[in-house]
Amino acid sequence: EKKKGTLEVFLDLEITPDAQITLIMDLDAGDRLVATGSGNIQLKVDKNLNVGIFGSFTIESGDYLFTLQNVINKKFVINKGSNIIFNGDPYQAIIDVGAEYTRSASVYNLIAEYLVDGQDEEEISKAQNRTTYNISFKLRGVLSKPNIEFDIEMPDLDPSIRTTVENKLALLRNNQNELNKQV
Repeated sequence: EKKKGTLEVFLDLEITPDAQITLIMDLDAGDRLVATGSGNIQLKVDKNLNVGIFGSFTIESGDYLFTLQNVINKKFVINKGSNIIFNGDPYQAIIDVGAEYTRSASVYNLIAEYLVDGQDEEEISKAQNRTTYNISFKLRGVLSKPNIEFDIEMPDLDPSIRTTVENKLALLRNNQNELNKQV
């Protein structure tokens, strides 16, 4: 229950990269965004204890802890230039945040359906070698319920299997649920 206050507060803040912000995206799961950056933010608290935040914040660096059913915890590095725009209600802020997670793994399971017995053993061997995966994560829209998009890129693929892998990724990109499973 809110009680009526006797004081109104108005703060006009010039945010510099010396300050760090933390946004709890999902309290139960533990998803959170921690970043430094810059912007101009106005904070208002009225006598009825209503909080309003106005202004924009551009991220210089930071990370997003992504959790999935308390089993997977991965830190994605936030892309410089991502931003958050506040228009009053903090939960209704508009976000445009991109982040990446890099790891190394084999593409064999991704393209196993295209690799048949009797096929060039060298191609199968190259599919079993580890390669760099760049997994991108985009949050866009309203802070309290953002649109989430993933993508996968593999910049160091061996040329002999690149076409097969790119074709499989193109199929996955047409079905966001399948792409999410691969991520």
